[in-house]
Formats: sequence, C-alpha cells, structure tokens
Amino acid sequence: MKFRLLLCLLAFLSIGVRAEEITGAFGYKLGEKVSDELVKKGQKRYGRIRIFVTPSNSLTHKYFDSYGVFVTPKSHLILDVVAWGNKTASANCHHSQEILVNTLEKKYNSSFKKEFMESLNLFIYRLKKEAKDISIHCGKDDNGKPYLTLSYTDTKLEKQGEQEMLELEIEKTNTKGL
Repeated sequence: MKFRLLLCLLAFLSIGVRAEEITGAFGYKLGEKVSDELVKKGQKRYGRIRIFVTPSNSLTHKYFDSYGVFVTPKSHLILDVVAWGNKTASANCHHSQEILVNTLEKKYNSSFKKEFMESLNLFIYRLKKEAKDISIHCGKDDNGKPYLTLSYTDTKLEKQGEQEMLELEIEKTNTKGL
C-alpha cells in the first residue's frame, strides 16, 4: 500500500515539473523551412538571412513590436526567432527583462544564467536546453536609447548556417588567378 502511494506521489510530482522544450516562439518553429518567396524579402546579415515577420495577434507579446526570423542561407531553415522591445518595455528594460526571465524559467522549468557577451559589451540572460537556447538582453542603440531583445536560437542550425555561408562564398570565388 505504501509503495502504491509513493508511486502515485512520484507520478503526480513528475507531471507538475514537466518542462517544455524550446521549439521557437511567436508561431515560428526553429528548424522550420521558410518559403523562397519570404526569403527574397529578407536581407543578409551576420552570415544569414534576416526576415522581418508579423505574428498573428494572439501570438505577440505586449513588450515587443518587431519580430524576425534568421534563416540559413542555402537551406532556408529558421535558426533564430527574435523579438525587439517596444518603447515602454525598452525604457524599463531591466524590469521587463526580469519579468521575462521569471516567466520563462517557470515555463521551461529551468534557470537562466547571466553571461557577459564581449562582442556586444553587455550582460545577457541565457537559458540552454540541449542545442537550443533563449537569450534576453538590454542594450543601447547608437543614440544611447535602451532596447530589449528576446531570442530563441538553435545552435546546431547556427553552425550549419555558418557552413552554408562559407560554401556560398567558395562558390562565388574566382579561382583563375589562384
């Protein structure tokens, strides 16, 4: 009898702590192929293609007013889903960041780690699960105004995108004089 009670208790607790996997955000899935038509609207940036998108209203968040996906340059797979903060959320960036960190820690049943990102000279909060992560940071634009960014990234696809960009550069290289 005690054994059954213990099994029921363990089953109940495991249901309560089941964490979601990181799959994407705002209706866009990491690893999903983007249409060629949508890719044509994008621009190359950081060795990949950035495409501004508009999620359906039910999938937006009050802190953000701009959304985008980054895709691999050849296979057109979503490797990054990004949201950029609106004026209100960005003006109160660290407070907005704290709310997002706490909310997402509960959703994914995992903790964010604070890391210093030298390339941007700022601290970011990062939650990693297998080859995917979520990062949140507050930065300043060229005019010194704060901004909030939330990003969902597939690090395997990020590496694939770098490889694809290298392949494209090699294909375009004139080897006659080499």
